[in-house]
Amino acid sequence: MTARGSLALDELRRQLEEIWRHLLQNPIPARVGCDLDEVDAALARLAAATFGMCERCGRPILLARLRVIPTLRVCLACEAEATHC
Repeated sequence: MTARGSLALDELRRQLEEIWRHLLQNPIPARVGCDLDEVDAALARLAAATFGMCERCGRPILLARLRVIPTLRVCLACEAEATHC
């Protein structure tokens, strides 16, 4: 991994940890459990070095999408495929 890629992952890790702390401090009762589970899962993927890889096809998820939604589990192609019935 390049130094730039490592910095991007560090930035995303900080963002995920900040989201997790925010959810704990400002819970929205109906959603907080699901949201915390998603953040925990993303942090686990970071620890396992699988963060940013699509859980369906194994291809990388675009960094720009992860910066917006760091809990994403699938790439854009697999997401689009799943929404077309």
